[in-house]
Amino acid sequence: MKGSAVVQGLKAWASRLHPQLPLSQKESYRLLTALTGSFRQHLDEVHPPNATADTTQKSGNGGVSRTSTHAMHSSANLADKHLASVLMNPLLAKGRVKQADQDFANAQVELQKNPAKDPVSLLEEYHKRGAATIPIARLCLEVFQKSLSGLSEEAKRKAIKETEPGRRVLLWLWMSEQYKQAALVDDEKLVGALVSLLVLEGREEIIWQWLSLDQAICEGEHNRQGDKREYYRYRWKGRFLEQLVATKLEPASKSADAAIETYLKACAMKASAPPGSHMHFFPLVLANILLRKAFEKGRQDYHLTDPRRYEQLIEVQALAEDSHGPSRSQAHLWLVHPTAPRAQPMLEILQDLFDERTTRGRCFAAAVRGNESRTSYFSALIYTVALLHQEGRQAEALWLESRGREHFPHLWNPHAHALAKSRSFLDNPRIPPGKRDETEPALDRVPFPTFS
Repeated sequence: MKGSAVVQGLKAWASRLHPQLPLSQKESYRLLTALTGSFRQHLDEVHPPNATADTTQKSGNGGVSRTSTHAMHSSANLADKHLASVLMNPLLAKGRVKQADQDFANAQVELQKNPAKDPVSLLEEYHKRGAATIPIARLCLEVFQKSLSGLSEEAKRKAIKETEPGRRVLLWLWMSEQYKQAALVDDEKLVGALVSLLVLEGREEIIWQWLSLDQAICEGEHNRQGDKREYYRYRWKGRFLEQLVATKLEPASKSADAAIETYLKACAMKASAPPGSHMHFFPLVLANILLRKAFEKGRQDYHLTDPRRYEQLIEVQALAEDSHGPSRSQAHLWLVHPTAPRAQPMLEILQDLFDERTTRGRCFAAAVRGNESRTSYFSALIYTVALLHQEGRQAEALWLESRGREHFPHLWNPHAHALAKSRSFLDNPRIPPGKRDETEPALDRVPFPTFS
């Protein structure tokens, strides 16, 4: 009931922040067409056609039209798309794999031979030949980003403004329809570079408009059914949101406000979406985990984060389809609250898991002993013990410490014992793995304290 009330509250809050309903497939197509047209027009203005290099063609009314090397439109675009569809035919798959590898190697050589060359123009040249691929697009963006190293901030801004790498690569993705391919969402480096550059170009709103479209990527072979299938079809949105949040995480500022605000905006879009709509299946889990881990790695890294905004992040955990469940995610976040950490939520979860009188407790005990993959529970336990000591709750801290020795003998060592009693650990919770010191005496099982 409490979780349902939270979700209803989120929907009411989201309706005020983002009242627009999700776009239908037809509306999404129209918006994408408008965005693509806007990109073409802007690129023609910033990068005028070259009269000596471009071909001319008389139109029906006697006028003359030109094909820009950056715009990739008109009949040339139709021919490119047709050629790309032929080359991507499954019947040619085996040959294409080898040819794609050769094209990528050729692109690397060309960029190495001519480091002064605009790398995105190489992508556009390959597109005209029907040879542009996701790996080549990633290569071009990586080369451009490397070219920025060593430049002053002003020089970097000038280079980005003049070259517009994010806009041009995004235009290529849309016009070549490579945005529909699973290779895009699987290429984290390309997505990260693209999102980062679009933000630096001042075009973050373009990303939000794209995320609002009803566009699914190629599914490939899988056995997912129901909601899992829908989340899989729209997983590209989760990957782009994750990278958008990552660009807003700036440790130098000591605040994660901008990153949390970005995530909350996505939560509002999802909460306001009608059940069954494409935005209802907006994957939030990757961005959610990214934020949680940022605070878990070191609370002091973002200690200037607004506590109220951070607590909003805790409240919306029910919207993220995290396999851990909202209660555990919320407990993790309370442990690393920037100004007022709390041990109680995680203590209650661990107390329930360590109760071997229940079926759940017995199953957990059997699964966790000697299992290296359960180290996340051990990390939470150590952090909770340290926080209980800081709160002056010694009896509960000793009980939890004894459970740690019993359930995680492969991880417990003198260093872990010291961390559990260290206040400095709370600001820098990095737990190196280690084997148990066999010479260390085992503690007697401490009963959980009861209070009248």
